[in-house]
Amino acid sequence: MEGKEVFFISGDLGGYEDTLPVVRRLQKSGARIRYFVDPDGVAKKRLDEVGTFCEFRLPQEKDEPDLIIIGVSSSAFGLQVAWTEFGWWKGIPVFWIEDVPGMAAAPHVRVELERTRVSPRVIFCSEVAGEGINRKYYPGARVLCLGKTTFEGLGELRKKAKHIRSLVRARAKIKEQDKVIAFWSGGSSKDRVEEQLGAIVSVLAKMTSFFDGRFSFAPLFHPQLDRNFYAGTTHYLFGKAMGLCESAGIEVIDLRGKNPADNIMASDITIGDWDGNEATRSTVLGVPAIITLFPDDFERRVDLGFKHGAVSLISSGAAFGVKNAGELDAAITHITNNEKDVMDALREASKPYFSMGEPGATARIVFEILEWMGIR
Repeated sequence: MEGKEVFFISGDLGGYEDTLPVVRRLQKSGARIRYFVDPDGVAKKRLDEVGTFCEFRLPQEKDEPDLIIIGVSSSAFGLQVAWTEFGWWKGIPVFWIEDVPGMAAAPHVRVELERTRVSPRVIFCSEVAGEGINRKYYPGARVLCLGKTTFEGLGELRKKAKHIRSLVRARAKIKEQDKVIAFWSGGSSKDRVEEQLGAIVSVLAKMTSFFDGRFSFAPLFHPQLDRNFYAGTTHYLFGKAMGLCESAGIEVIDLRGKNPADNIMASDITIGDWDGNEATRSTVLGVPAIITLFPDDFERRVDLGFKHGAVSLISSGAAFGVKNAGELDAAITHITNNEKDVMDALREASKPYFSMGEPGATARIVFEILEWMGIR
């Protein structure tokens, strides 16, 4: 890649984080990188934190990169669409990297690209579910499932889970016998998060005498909420969780700002929405995951390309899916009352996902890029 110029386009957090390892590897091989960030996304904050200069503009006729790499975003997608169209018409290869299955095929992104009848040259996705969806909606693109760059190393962490769990719990002053239930919100709808939060707290309030010893609730809110709604939304939601839990006699533990993998390994159960990464990360790390399917948005999943609206983690038996508070109650009770049997069953069902935690995703993606460009 010596002397080649690569434009890195990003919008929101997930696509940015999954694409950055690839861009850094290309930079080490001699490529010149220019960073373009959608002004509606949160990726700029991450680049500012590491002191990286970034641009916000649309393509210009004078731009002549050798390659355009885009971290897919389902919300801050303006530059994603503009640079994909630009690359198509200029004959510049455009590669997309998807962080969550279906996000590359978000309806508003598809509509924009269908209008001009263009698509990326290659889409890299992390799960087989994403592979099928993208082939359906982008028949002109080459779709490859090569792993998830931000999950590399989770397999090694899983082997050290007990040790990491003890360290994190000791720092947070959680006793080993105490139960921790973590809730990881989505970032697309504040109302959806509030309804889920209310349901979770109402369920846990009935379980205060169910658990042996103490149990704690760790609410964690997606940073994208601060962009999609207003600055401080996550702070407001954490305060609301504190208030609801105080009224219900539930202890809240603050795990904000800590490593997501550490937080999951310190937990006994992870609750996450279907359109996030946390349930998958939890599965790869060997912690039981419950996926929220309420408020009902079946049609949204179908529109994104999920066959029959099914979530692969749930249909494969690697995670529990819940459609309401009653099913959530039943899932938590089942996991807690049948811990050994549940862990054995989940471990078996999760094996296809364990490979996501092994090293190599970044190297495989970079290899494909170099091969595409005729560089070995």
